[in-house]
Amino acid sequence: MKRKIIINILAGFLFASCNSWLDIKPKLEIDREEIYSTENGFKDALAGCYAKLKHDDLYGKTLTYDALEYMGQHWEAPEGEMRVLRQLNYESEYAKSIFKNVYSKMYNTIAQANDLLRYLDEQGGEVITTQETFNRLKGEALAIRAFCHFELLRLFGQVPLESATIQVSLPYAEIASEEQVPAYDYATYTEKLMQDFTNAETLLSISDPLMEYTYAELNDPIKLWGDNHEDNGFRRLKFNYLAIKALQARFYLYIGDRQLAYLYATEVINAQVHGEPVISLSLADDFSNKAYTLPSETLLAFHVYDLDKKVENIFEGQNAISAAESKQKMITDVFINETFDNRLQLFEEQSLAGGGSTRKVVLKKFLQDDQGLGLENNQSVSAADNYVTMQMVPVVRLAEMYLIAAETASNLQESNRLMREYKGSRNLHHTDYTSLAERESDIMNQYHREFWGEGQMFFTYKRKMTESMLWGIVRAQEKNYVVPLPDGEF
Repeated sequence: MKRKIIINILAGFLFASCNSWLDIKPKLEIDREEIYSTENGFKDALAGCYAKLKHDDLYGKTLTYDALEYMGQHWEAPEGEMRVLRQLNYESEYAKSIFKNVYSKMYNTIAQANDLLRYLDEQGGEVITTQETFNRLKGEALAIRAFCHFELLRLFGQVPLESATIQVSLPYAEIASEEQVPAYDYATYTEKLMQDFTNAETLLSISDPLMEYTYAELNDPIKLWGDNHEDNGFRRLKFNYLAIKALQARFYLYIGDRQLAYLYATEVINAQVHGEPVISLSLADDFSNKAYTLPSETLLAFHVYDLDKKVENIFEGQNAISAAESKQKMITDVFINETFDNRLQLFEEQSLAGGGSTRKVVLKKFLQDDQGLGLENNQSVSAADNYVTMQMVPVVRLAEMYLIAAETASNLQESNRLMREYKGSRNLHHTDYTSLAERESDIMNQYHREFWGEGQMFFTYKRKMTESMLWGIVRAQEKNYVVPLPDGEF
């Protein structure tokens, strides 16, 4: 099977300063030779890939706190168009339009990454000033290509179990072309994914500034590089070496390779630079400072301009999305009456207009203000704080690495060690598992608490082909986990 994917390469965007990004401005016609005639042109093309990924149809909305969270049963939808997503029904025109947009935007991002890779190989050596910069650009482009293909697999691909009866072939685009892209079966597709991730990891292992600095140090690129800081600005939030390892841990868990999932997850957890941990779990400070996206433990994130303002109508007011009918229901069903869990602060019960007993529970994760940064009232929010808290959509966090490592550990002793450390950061006491069933049940519960609003729960259910979802309104079957490929060619 082949599908034709029409490519529209967009111009990249530039950094307005070390701390803020300018809006990307698309162009239908691009003189590629001119764009790739300078090193900055290559960097702009890479920045354009990031800009595409933060679009509302991808991680700016649909794949984080919107459609995927309805599918994961994290939002109530008593009526309206989103109810079909809670029912895991993808046949309505509304649902089809959502996934067609995801599919086309994702492959368009892949196309731009491929365009960049092509010109890097053809003329990058003549333009790029250092081998380290060349390796970083190529490594990130490969990582973006792999990441996008992985997300397409998680959404449109078959259930990753040997018992799967619905087989799906997907296009794996490795060149920028308007020609038909061949589709591959599950085994071949995942092999290509492995290779792209491995190649990206290899390139960045010898060129990423992360090999020399901790995440905390990388938060201040001006201090490290002075006027030459722009290339490495907020390196810790991009497709860096450690983020790629974290994505590999997620990928291998998804396809059922528990040994490699554990290996990559623990490499991230134990990563050090000059004897110091590269990154650590968020503690009470992030919660008390209302930095609810937990930036201190984020491994990969996308900067969405004015995110805090953009979500006001979604998580505030009469028409706000509701997670549950009452906070007590959250406490009982999700937090298992562990009211001292720091993550319970992310949910707030509100009474609906008109009074009475009708209530809703809203998520505060993306609702942040100046006080949410721990600032005094007479201080303004710095661009850096804006970037890493109020306008950040987390894609991969260290918490997930702990859950992956605990789930895939070869013995319960190791699982318990990891969970004691992980739960301690959430102000919880861990009761040691005495069986694999206890471990599986608890880790599934932690996914709910940890990733509400981040678009991960549906995929967690999918890799296990869970029939009964928490608060699910239908009993999930295999077909409900395979979103149909969009009709037509685009």
